[in-house]
Amino acid sequence: EEGRDRIAIFNAELRASVTERLTIEAQLRPALERGELEVWYQPEVDLRTREITAVEALVRWHHPSGELFTADRFIEAAEETGLIIVIGDWVLRTACSDMKRWAAQGLPRVPMAINLSARQFGREGLADTIADALREYALDASQLELEITESAVMDNAERAAAVLERLHAMGVRVALDDFGTGFSSFAYLKHLQADAVKIDGLFIRDLPSDFDNQIFVKAIVAVARGMRELTIAE
Repeated sequence: EEGRDRIAIFNAELRASVTERLTIEAQLRPALERGELEVWYQPEVDLRTREITAVEALVRWHHPSGELFTADRFIEAAEETGLIIVIGDWVLRTACSDMKRWAAQGLPRVPMAINLSARQFGREGLADTIADALREYALDASQLELEITESAVMDNAERAAAVLERLHAMGVRVALDDFGTGFSSFAYLKHLQADAVKIDGLFIRDLPSDFDNQIFVKAIVAVARGMRELTIAE
């Protein structure tokens, strides 16, 4: 990854990192069958009304070690092995099932935000998979919001635009996740239809003391408002 014609010195940290990665990959395969994965829900709150306007589905892993793994500990391994497709479909159906259960309990209906990885977004039949899940759990498409990152659309922007157009035609909302961390964020914001822009936590964490972050966030909010898009602060 760092190029040829150079010297690299091996150290014990490299071995530990690789060993941990291989162990996670091996343990992740049967994790679904053993019921070790779980979906948690994080609220999105309107800063003006303090009301919950949506919830975001987050996958957690009750690891055999007894530790609770957040997604950043295993999603990269899931991506590389292709397990992200299976896990992603499971999260989608689990979230839809919970939404149906909440509605039956008389709870207010709020949109559900679900993250899509680059591999999931690039898969053929994505829209059909989502349509099937909505039909199975008798949910309206407007109750679902899919979060995609710049990396998911950069490889083939033309195809990505077509997929997003179909999702919009179905009534599914789309949010651009981790906005501001890529290389051409404003460029693809212009060409891709999105309902919301999710500003990466890197720029939110130090507000209001970080003056540079203030300027950056104000710029994103101004552009999003101009394009009639919702702004979400992570």
